[in-house]
This record gives sequence, C-alpha cells and structure tokens, in this order.
Amino acid sequence: GLPIASLASQCWNLDDVAEQYRQFSRNFGPLEKLLEEPPSPPEAFVVRVMLLHHWRRIVLHDPQLPGPMLPDNWPGHAARELCGRIYWKVFDASETHLAALAGQDNERFAPLAGDIAGRFGGRPA
Repeated sequence: GLPIASLASQCWNLDDVAEQYRQFSRNFGPLEKLLEEPPSPPEAFVVRVMLLHHWRRIVLHDPQLPGPMLPDNWPGHAARELCGRIYWKVFDASETHLAALAGQDNERFAPLAGDIAGRFGGRPA
C-alpha cells in the first residue's frame, strides 16, 4: 500500500499550500524582529489586520490534514508558530486602538469572546 503522506499529496495540492506558508514566513519573519520595540496601538492594529488577512487566505486553502498525513518538515507548523508570536505581540495594543475607535457610542461593539485566549495555541506566559 501507499504511505498515507504520499496518498495525501495525490488528493490535495499540498505543494501549493506549502509554498504559501513559506511565503508567509518570508514576509512576516522580518516583522517579528521589528516588533521587539513595542508598536503604537494604531501600528499594532494594522499589523494584526494584515497578519490575519494573509493567514486566513492560506488557511482557507489548507485541507488541515492530521500530522501523520503531512510531509516531513511541513512549513505550516513554523508559519503558525510565527503567526501566533506576532499576533500575541500586537494583541493588547491593537485591542486598545480598536476600543478607542469602535467603543465610542457604539451599541454593537462588544468585548471579545472568551475563546480568544486559545488562539494560536494560547497567549505565551
């Protein structure tokens, strides 16, 4: 029989998804270093919006296969870790900006749902 990973690559275009993850890491990797200096709330908000916009475009094409079905050194793992680190670095400042913008006289603005804390494996300690 075929190994399950080679079967997966016949059913889904994993090469294309893998390249999207590698491109994400190339694009956002340098940004992580820049964020060693805390961004202002408006900058943090822009980073968060751009980060999640690019992340979602990839994830929507990813069949989200279980680990044993993925090729060795799957670049989605490193990209997800990078995304999570950047997300949590800008989270608080971006929330400050969002609350300042949307929280004024807006009855539809509500606090985030409790499950936010689990995103990207949870907020680092």
